[in-house]
Amino acid sequence: MSNHRRREKPDKPYRSFPLTAHNKVQWCRKIRAKVHFFGVWEDPQAALDKYLRTAADLHAGRHPREISLSSGAITIKDVCNHFLTLPAQQGCGWGHLSQVA
Repeated sequence: MSNHRRREKPDKPYRSFPLTAHNKVQWCRKIRAKVHFFGVWEDPQAALDKYLRTAADLHAGRHPREISLSSGAITIKDVCNHFLTLPAQQGCGWGHLSQVA
């Protein structure tokens, strides 16, 4: 026997709220026969925002693309592309490197 006490599930913030409170203390929704979790009970607005960002992809059967970078953030791809094009911008190529004797 367990002394584990179940937490009381919260009510939906408003009647047309599209998510359901799950026992895992998260807001969820069943889409295409799979339960997807969107955020914790304490922050229903953040869970709703995540659902709205990913709902179209999930309903279409695609994996949602998570965008976690802030706008204007530099990625590794940007740095590599800049490094590879720098010699061409400076007017010299990789062949102009001299050999050390």
